[in-house]
Amino acid sequence: MMEEEEDNELDLSIPVKSLLEDISCPICLNFIEECSTLSCGHNFCHKCVSECINRNHKCPLCNKTALKENIYRNHQFEKIIKIIRIEKEKSKTIYYDNLISGASNGKITTTTTTNNNNNNNNNNSNDKLLNINEDNSNSSPVEQLFKKYLKSSLISFESHYQDLSKPYNDNVKKINSKMQENIDRVSANTNTASMSEILIDQIRKEYQIKQDKLKEDFKISTNYLLSSLEDYLKKAAVPPSFINIYTSIMIPERDIIFDHCSFKPTSCLSDIRATLVEKLNNRGDKFQFISFNDDSHFVALKPTSMLIDGSDSNEIKLIDELKPLYFYQIPQGSKIQLRGGIQLKGDIPKECFKKLFVPDQNMTMDYYRCEDCKVNWICKNCSEFCHKGHKIVSYILNHKPAYGCCYDEKFKCCKLINK
Repeated sequence: MMEEEEDNELDLSIPVKSLLEDISCPICLNFIEECSTLSCGHNFCHKCVSECINRNHKCPLCNKTALKENIYRNHQFEKIIKIIRIEKEKSKTIYYDNLISGASNGKITTTTTTNNNNNNNNNNSNDKLLNINEDNSNSSPVEQLFKKYLKSSLISFESHYQDLSKPYNDNVKKINSKMQENIDRVSANTNTASMSEILIDQIRKEYQIKQDKLKEDFKISTNYLLSSLEDYLKKAAVPPSFINIYTSIMIPERDIIFDHCSFKPTSCLSDIRATLVEKLNNRGDKFQFISFNDDSHFVALKPTSMLIDGSDSNEIKLIDELKPLYFYQIPQGSKIQLRGGIQLKGDIPKECFKKLFVPDQNMTMDYYRCEDCKVNWICKNCSEFCHKGHKIVSYILNHKPAYGCCYDEKFKCCKLINK
């Protein structure tokens, strides 16, 4: 009993992130206000759940039948949420104040000079600055402004960087651990010291390549974050949700990738499609956009340094047409991939020479023979489309026919005329 009483005096340090899902309202996604619980055990804001129950008579989470009489105020849980919120704000303040103190080598002194011509304007602006916090005489107005507007931004970006670095550091530890296991196994099973040294050196080189790949990928992701942040901080210091997302768009089956694509946090799927179409059209005639396939869709692939073995969270499915990209929480350095295919102008087969021929135009055509179909005098367009995958050999090149000659139609092989 004495030991339990002593434990009660311990200070706890728990990341708010680990509790966020439990203390947030599933309806409005904010901290729960006036916590209310249904008979199924789920907690909501009193206002949010009351409105839902009045309309649907079901729990918004599990769909269990619920009436207004089943809503109970949870004062104990509400008190816990209040304590968490207070401690969270205290931690933010302490963290930021320590950061400011560490970066500042001395007190900033400001002096103001005015003249008679613009005395009123200057006085008004100076009063506005000096009255930010009259009670804190140890801080200059500039420090007060930075504390007021940059506190949440700085903490958010550091957290954003930690989200990038933690998976990378974990993956590096895994690689080192596997390397050491292999080295120990070789050392135990190899008879001669010279052979053991050679094998161990090979193992180290192999795992060093893996580490270098992870390091390079993490460096790219970090540079994307810093470049994006630096660009925006020239205008204002803001949380990460307000900076552009720098990414690449890929079409794997066509081996196409467009780097350095920038999207606003408010951009939606339609903006991704529009950007892809624009870049394809700018690439050349055969890449001119025709249509997306019926089953085409986009996914965001997280950077390699953030991958977790056996986890489905390495991909972010972009499926909601109206959902802004910010809400998908796409990490900087991710790649957006198009799956399901796309139709381009180069996919449309050209017409058979029989259709293209115009008399008295001195037209030329290359003719081929299909060894599989045993047919000669096949025009170039038909050889590429109708006989795709067949063994094709040259028959007569740069020929000037007197009529629209192509034997594919004659032998019922033409798919261009009959398509």
